[in-house]
Amino acid sequence: QNMADAFGVIEANEIIENPQDITEYGLDEPMTSLLIQAQDGQDITIYIGAYNDMTGEYFMMTSLSEDVYVVGTTVYDYITEDPSTLIVEANDEADEESSSISE
Repeated sequence: QNMADAFGVIEANEIIENPQDITEYGLDEPMTSLLIQAQDGQDITIYIGAYNDMTGEYFMMTSLSEDVYVVGTTVYDYITEDPSTLIVEANDEADEESSSISE
């Protein structure tokens, strides 16, 4: 699975609609965030808040909604992955594509 797959469809295990206070989910000061660009060119920021030790899930918000999403660890794992490994993978894929085109 690659990063595009992880962010193409993010499935929430639970949705907390328009919460009164996002501090209890650690989203007032997110642990990390990531700016991505959707296929339609729209910029979307994903914010990862607190980790729930009881369920093994994270609280997440996006710049598109006031809702809080309870998600598994996959999204967090991709966001915190070493960016240099993503660049290498992208370059490797481009090299493979260009070599198959030139053959």
